[in-house]
Amino acid sequence: MNVPPEAVCSYQDAPEGNKAVIRSVLKLQGGDRLVEVIEPTSLLKIENIAAVIEQGKTPSEELTRKKAKRCQCISFGAGGVEFGLEISAIREIVRVPEIKRSVLAVDYCVGMVNLRGMIIPILDLQRFLKLGEPQGMDIEKKRIVVLKLEQVQVGFLVDSVDSIVTYFEDEVLPIPLFQQDKMDMMAGMLPRPNGVNILFLNEEKMLTASEVVEITRGHSSLYGKDDNRTQATKEKSSDRKPYISFKLDYLLSARLSSIDEIAKVSEEIMKPPGYPNYVVGVMKMRGEVVMLIDLRAYYGMTPTENPANSRILIIKTARGKMGLLVDSVESIDTVDESKKLQIPMILAQTAAAAMRGDMREVVEMADLSGNKKTFMILDVPELMKRLEQQAA
Repeated sequence: MNVPPEAVCSYQDAPEGNKAVIRSVLKLQGGDRLVEVIEPTSLLKIENIAAVIEQGKTPSEELTRKKAKRCQCISFGAGGVEFGLEISAIREIVRVPEIKRSVLAVDYCVGMVNLRGMIIPILDLQRFLKLGEPQGMDIEKKRIVVLKLEQVQVGFLVDSVDSIVTYFEDEVLPIPLFQQDKMDMMAGMLPRPNGVNILFLNEEKMLTASEVVEITRGHSSLYGKDDNRTQATKEKSSDRKPYISFKLDYLLSARLSSIDEIAKVSEEIMKPPGYPNYVVGVMKMRGEVVMLIDLRAYYGMTPTENPANSRILIIKTARGKMGLLVDSVESIDTVDESKKLQIPMILAQTAAAAMRGDMREVVEMADLSGNKKTFMILDVPELMKRLEQQAA
């Protein structure tokens, strides 16, 4: 409103209480309409407003956060609960192979699998944590999270592996505990502003030494000559790197170290005008704006038939973060670099042409059952370099 100066009447004595932000009043329509005027600077003095508190953080507090330890965890679901484990605690994440029936004495062990010559017991995490009986979920969505506990590798069957989350140590909040079973393994809760809160697990407290003995007891004959210690020695001496595999029209893979996070697609995506067709838009993640690239559109592929399984691979670049939209995340495999079998690129000419030169290697690796599966390695740094050049 445009009002004449004589219509503004200031208070001689500043109001108190809830009216403290009111410093004047407008007399309109000959005094029949009164409009109180808020003093903007007074609003900043109101306590307990979240945005004001956040903006009012001292430089030292912000500096402390920047110096805090930055961590990564993998989140996964079991029994309707979202759990998290530090990424360093996880040896591998794989699709569910054939699980052989076990004669183990514990009811939550569903069987055993052969992981490159090592027999690994598989525990159903939902039963293990007494979250009820599994309801026969689609086995294609389930995954096995392999941990090393007490010098023995153990696999936990989970409903789904959802994302890789980056967080700061001080963001994990302690949770109140009763004298329930396995309470020591509950390490805290990570609040998620735009998603389901994550319950952190302490892998060192998941199984006691006696439970490890109970689970593996009576199966020494299954190990043959390669017992756990021998296998562990072999793995330690080899150059093993984690790879994450995902799908477009092809099964692709990339070094896990090149991926900063894995996230679900948010509904709050905004597309500014003038962006190329392969840019889905931008989304906000913990105070940062991430540009989301649809790899299918970028490489000229047809849209996915099942967008519900889509995931975003967050890549950290010198100019900020970019997200690569893929059809699904399949597995995380620890690969012996010395045992990768290079396949001639001529056998994958169609895929190489479709990927515009971003696919530099085609390799074969063995899965849990010993079957060979072919990975096409996506050169993530080269892709990021070209995307940044196009965005400049």
